[in-house]
Amino acid sequence: MVTHLHLTALARDDPDDQPERPSVSPYAAEVLVVGVDDWAIGEAGAQLQAAGRVVHRCSDSVESPFPCNALIPGRGCPLDTHEVDAVLDVHSRPRARLLSAEMGAVCGLRDGLPLVIAGISDGSMLASYAEQVPPGGDIVSTCDIAVSKGARRPALDDER
Repeated sequence: MVTHLHLTALARDDPDDQPERPSVSPYAAEVLVVGVDDWAIGEAGAQLQAAGRVVHRCSDSVESPFPCNALIPGRGCPLDTHEVDAVLDVHSRPRARLLSAEMGAVCGLRDGLPLVIAGISDGSMLASYAEQVPPGGDIVSTCDIAVSKGARRPALDDER
């Protein structure tokens, strides 16, 4: 059982290309949760829900991440249909490749949302966009901190 996942934060670039957001929450009231293990996503989502936060998913299961909800008639992308404040990418093991079940993290960055990486971020392609959260940090407060800081993009030198 994952009790507290350790985290990291990130984001997107062109401020003129951001979707309109009628109000900005001072904390992460609604969080899109992605990752590659349903059990880890479920535990992270439970921590957020216990703190009164609303949790969204890109698909019903990481076993079938495609088509995502954006491509399923009657559902729609949570980033388009809800006021999502942050994206949480749950890492239960180290990995260097971005997997299709994590594409919501990329979509969130594109929309200018802060991204939090929970768990093991060693080798993650997205880690360079993030601040390292000290050990003992928790998902809820880290998402709140990421929202209060806003999205951030690394310097171009970091991407090369």
